[in-house]
Amino acid sequence: ADLVYDVRCLPNPFYIAELKMNSGLDDNVYDYVFSFNQSEIFAQKIFDFIKYGLPHYVEEGKNELVVAIGCTSGRHRSVAFVRRLENMLIELNHRIITFHRDIEKDFWDEKLRCYHQLVHNGYFSVAGVEIDST
Repeated sequence: ADLVYDVRCLPNPFYIAELKMNSGLDDNVYDYVFSFNQSEIFAQKIFDFIKYGLPHYVEEGKNELVVAIGCTSGRHRSVAFVRRLENMLIELNHRIITFHRDIEKDFWDEKLRCYHQLVHNGYFSVAGVEIDST
């Protein structure tokens, strides 16, 4: 990824019983994540940074920009953020390719593995948006 953002600092839907088994593709998780002012501000700041940088990447001959958004399991916050950024960036008339690397992994096994990695290695999983500027 060219740009990597960590959203583990935001409230985690995993700890809300009715949201735990859903993902950021589900409206109830998405709405929960963005019900917090800090999530709205964080998304806007990421968007502003990307929007500012895109013309400069193009000037340097870069024809794609890969943006990764990470959270603990790659299932809730990162997916919701990619969804939000995708909608914001489409409005700039860029071709967007979205890939959620970890969303389909076995949820409970992945959660335990991620917890172990997070505690011991500072690991976080990634969901990403690829922006084709051509």
